[in-house]
Amino acid sequence: MRFKIAILFLLTACVSYGYSQCYKDIQRLFEVYKQSVVQFDEGKDVFNMTFKQTTSFNDGEELKFVNSEVNVVSDGIIKYMEVNGTRVCTDLNYQILIDDQKKSITLGMAVTNPVSLEENFSFLDSLMEKGSVVTCGSNDSETDEMVYRITAKKINKLKGVQRITIVLSNDLKSMRSYKVDYGVDDPVKTIEMTFKNLDFQCEECFLPISVESIVFEKNGNLKEEFKEYSLVDLR
Repeated sequence: MRFKIAILFLLTACVSYGYSQCYKDIQRLFEVYKQSVVQFDEGKDVFNMTFKQTTSFNDGEELKFVNSEVNVVSDGIIKYMEVNGTRVCTDLNYQILIDDQKKSITLGMAVTNPVSLEENFSFLDSLMEKGSVVTCGSNDSETDEMVYRITAKKINKLKGVQRITIVLSNDLKSMRSYKVDYGVDDPVKTIEMTFKNLDFQCEECFLPISVESIVFEKNGNLKEEFKEYSLVDLR
């Protein structure tokens, strides 16, 4: 249930501002997502989200960019994430981090009170209550996508967020990207997520039966593909 609430909050927080056409366009899309969340059968259905995240920040006087390819798969009980050659998986008992570049495995206890998506994205509620629409439904001439821009004013929880830009597909059936612009004094300038897939019933997605089954054989030995990896067991 916690997983459902977190996903639902993420997908609906964007529809509470007051510009009528924006509201209708985005509400139409997120109503579909909301229904998918309601119907999500935790422990049986598999949620998948893949996206590219680009972060720009000031390193002295130079603007730098960091790109991350992210793949998230979860049935609400087992959570699996890949980020640029690093894999993290958590079940009800354990958590594992596999760094393929360093060839290392760290296995420990699951986080007792993990931070939910709802908590991670709680600042969106403040934005949508106190934000103001700058442009809505403007068409991108290159991609033929619908662009929505929102600015923030008098926001207490946003830590310097100045604007959020949401890009929907031209048919308004999917969200293409989500970009946050920060203030001039913030070292982080922008964070942009470009979505490749958002599926609440991913039939082809793989999830391990447990964290341990990813790296260990049934006899407790490391699987052949991890024989050269170092192992830190903190259980």
